[in-house]
Amino acid sequence: MGNHSRKTIGLMVSGVTDAYAEALCRGVSKAANNIRMNLVVVPGKYINRDTSTLGALKYEYQYTALYSYIKESNIDALIVAAGSIGAFTNESSLMEFLSKYVSVPLILVSSNYEGFRCVNYDNTAGIKNGLLYLIKELKCKHICMLGGPDGNTDVTERRTQFMKVMNEYGMEMGEYSYIPGFLSGDNHEACATLLECNPEMDGVFCVNDYAALSLYEEMKARDLIPGVDIHIFGYDNTVEGAKADPPLSTIAADPVVLGERAVSAVVRTMGGENFTTELLDTPFILRKSMGLNFDSMTFDGENFINEMSGDQVFDMIFYRYRRSGQDTSTTSVYSTWVHLLDCFTDLAAISISDDAIDDEIRTAYKQFVDSNALEYADINQLVAYFKQLEDAATTGKAIDARERVHSLMREFYIDLIRRLDNQVGAVSEINNDNVESVKSFVIDSMVVHKDKVKNYESMLKSLKHLDVKNAYLYLLDAPVEYNVKETFVTPDKLNLTVAMTDGEIVDSGSYESVVSVDDMLDNKAMSSTPHKFVMIPIYVENMNYGVLVSDLTDKMYNYEEFLSSHVRNSF
Repeated sequence: MGNHSRKTIGLMVSGVTDAYAEALCRGVSKAANNIRMNLVVVPGKYINRDTSTLGALKYEYQYTALYSYIKESNIDALIVAAGSIGAFTNESSLMEFLSKYVSVPLILVSSNYEGFRCVNYDNTAGIKNGLLYLIKELKCKHICMLGGPDGNTDVTERRTQFMKVMNEYGMEMGEYSYIPGFLSGDNHEACATLLECNPEMDGVFCVNDYAALSLYEEMKARDLIPGVDIHIFGYDNTVEGAKADPPLSTIAADPVVLGERAVSAVVRTMGGENFTTELLDTPFILRKSMGLNFDSMTFDGENFINEMSGDQVFDMIFYRYRRSGQDTSTTSVYSTWVHLLDCFTDLAAISISDDAIDDEIRTAYKQFVDSNALEYADINQLVAYFKQLEDAATTGKAIDARERVHSLMREFYIDLIRRLDNQVGAVSEINNDNVESVKSFVIDSMVVHKDKVKNYESMLKSLKHLDVKNAYLYLLDAPVEYNVKETFVTPDKLNLTVAMTDGEIVDSGSYESVVSVDDMLDNKAMSSTPHKFVMIPIYVENMNYGVLVSDLTDKMYNYEEFLSSHVRNSF
């Protein structure tokens, strides 16, 4: 393992620009920062994927070269999103790939393979609760599953749990009750087969939200309404599912928490603790795709929650909150929301007007919106829920007391509109700033010098527009031809051609220009502060030139792939 000034965790993912990978990276990054460990994210895409027929993605396999730079000598522990990076290979090849890294503390996330330490979602409890809601509450008789590719451990576990519950409750199963599909959401054929072979189907569990949204599309093409003609739930609690029409019921599997727990597992493993698998809770979230309608909410004398817990309501309306890496046990949005609901309960429990309770709820509302809650809220669902709180709080009251409640809520609605207007303006400014940043990056990075090194320096300096202050350009002695399905062989030494630390180009005389791969993540040009890096391949078609090690900033989550393609212009 590395013998450097600070411990370094490596994280292998299939990218940093998709929602799952970004959330996982944010969770790992947050936890690594809390314990002051370095982090290097390796977005190596998909091992063994044949991209030769993928048009614009023909040379995307070049990203897999990044994996070969990770060695026992330059990291101290490794976290691997094995299910993601191995989505296009078989288990045997994935095991062969992972065997290269078993000499360091190694944690797999969202996968469960024998012989490896894993942090995974619980693929049982949430699925069972969702299926039981279909069976017991919705009285579904013909429940099917839209699955995923064979060999993926999550798919296997979810299918096993589906079959177990169906058998346990005596549900009829046919030849086409389970149809395999893809995790990516490209499931037109599988969805068509599922619908055509199961005309009486009234409930479906989909292996993930993206598969469920594919089913939405196929159903709507056939004039079938999700949540009315067929009840559906997915898995992962993605933003796309929560914003779908109708909002998708799902299993809450939070990649941010997964990343945090993976770092905890890494630290325990580095300390000598021996464990195999750690499971994260995965609660079932009920939404309109399985018949939920806020109109059915009633006040029962204690709270406003009928079929859902307070946490489920929060997750349904504020699904962006956990995705942002926030911890509901310690941060203000969640606590102010709970306090606001408590105040509504007090308001509903009295039959007359009460100035003190009105003032209390005004204060609670202000605390709630001042906690930046609207930044994370699904406004449509929040307003719908507020309307039902208003109706419940007026039930059984005299006319003047009802008017007091309606007047109070009008204050809140007007304030929401004002705040949302301001928020939209702020978001527009941020988006405009991001666009301008990228434009400036492109302009600055295209300054051409006769001296190649000057070109590279300009490119690194231009990264300031992506909030990057530290970047290190490692080039091979000469470009290497690297073709799809080949194994990339990393040289022992790399040329540190240009280094930028704390926003300034480092004088090349102050560090060694030839750097061992062992030291590429902790070279002498770097500062002593904790690093959060991402590796970016440098290639032109099938020719590989080296790798850029750069700060992983918030903007890089959006523009890393754009950056990779643009950097090629310098070569």
